[in-house]
Amino acid sequence: MAKLPSVPGMNVELTMNKPDLASLARVFLEKLAEAMEWCCMLVSLLLSVDEADKSRSAATRLEKRTIIFGIKAALGDFRASVGREWRLEPSRMTLQETIDAVREWGIAKGITGPDGKGTLLGQLEKTQEELDETRAAARLVLSAESFESHSMATAELIDGLGDVFVTIILAAEMAGLRIEDCLAAAYSEIKGRTGRMEAGVFVKD
Repeated sequence: MAKLPSVPGMNVELTMNKPDLASLARVFLEKLAEAMEWCCMLVSLLLSVDEADKSRSAATRLEKRTIIFGIKAALGDFRASVGREWRLEPSRMTLQETIDAVREWGIAKGITGPDGKGTLLGQLEKTQEELDETRAAARLVLSAESFESHSMATAELIDGLGDVFVTIILAAEMAGLRIEDCLAAAYSEIKGRTGRMEAGVFVKD
């Protein structure tokens, strides 16, 4: 007898102290994609059961199979749409395009540029604030015990890492530097460095 797969997370209560609509949307869409997978498996099971059912006429079974195949195709298309349009995917912008967009955003918001009111030390304080939030999100990712909590924490980690990068890009602008040059200088310094791993951290010689 065929056994249906269990549907994970159906009875999990989602509790948040600070509701985050973007994170909730990510969790919902991940669960929706899972549901689409489960529905396709269910339809496949129905097809296999129908194939073995010899009690109906050939015409009736053909009509039923046509309907089931139509449902399966629709579910497949929708599942692909969820994966293609809504789930987290690498940005279609290049890294350079993204960095340039952040620079433009900083100018538009009055943070950097000729009329910018941001300060270098103030921006680095913002970097530290975002870093603290990112560290907290990383702890949640490592300790998550359910799909929902792991998805929420991962969304927060992605957001945090991105925010840290944004603040550093703008800090470089405030110092009259380009983040690309800073990164190149850092890599030039570390590329030949030797060392060892200790407690999960690389320690240079």
